[in-house]
Amino acid sequence: MKHNETIEKFLKDIKIKVNFENNIDNMCYNKRDINSLISRYGMYKNKKLKKICVIDIIGKDRGKSQNILNELNDLFDENGNFYQKRSVSMLKYKSNEIIDKLYNSFKEEPIELKEIKRNKYIIANNGMHRVNLLKMHYYNELKKCRKEIDVENLNIKYTIKVIVESLDIIKTYSKYILSLVDNNIVIEDELDENYMKTENVIVYDENDKYKIFNNDELLMYVKEKTENMKKIKFDKELNQLYNSDEYFSKYMDLISNKK
Repeated sequence: MKHNETIEKFLKDIKIKVNFENNIDNMCYNKRDINSLISRYGMYKNKKLKKICVIDIIGKDRGKSQNILNELNDLFDENGNFYQKRSVSMLKYKSNEIIDKLYNSFKEEPIELKEIKRNKYIIANNGMHRVNLLKMHYYNELKKCRKEIDVENLNIKYTIKVIVESLDIIKTYSKYILSLVDNNIVIEDELDENYMKTENVIVYDENDKYKIFNNDELLMYVKEKTENMKKIKFDKELNQLYNSDEYFSKYMDLISNKK
């Protein structure tokens, strides 16, 4: 892909040495490409301020998946539209100053993330320009690391404060399992008077009647609905999921231990 003049100048200025064209580690994925189950059934806890290393931000809420360098090409262009022009000044920052230069923006316009799998995140709101630019600098500096301690220090340097919605494992996988039993069953978050999520869920059955469950009650409800957890647990598709998804295996173990 041919890059615009703005990005070409940026690459020259920071003396980029990383091949971003075909390296899978440097991809910015769409959430469906990362985890289609979570993309469809994910339920989340209330937003919290956390510290996350940019290397753990692996995708975005919408838009096609592409290499980070090509992502930058769509985000920064002095001759482009307003969205592409508005953050061009950030390209002037050097690796040794970029975190400090962006410090105020992290407070004034915090990046919002959603967990898409264990300790991995997608950009949900605010941050496409900053995250992808930071990752370019991260990868460029990573090439200079010779020891494990160097990588650890680099990860600390590129750890920033963000707003995170963490996955609610019990709600998410209960919603998924129940969809296999009966797609007329609907699960929604219960909200308090301040519109904050509680620990409970509202479950509407096939007759549009609803019940409010806490986590233990929800797990028991799922177990009762599925009747034979072993059959579900070792179904081909779910067995693969059990072996590949740490959160799902943890959830299924919780179900199996319910009496």
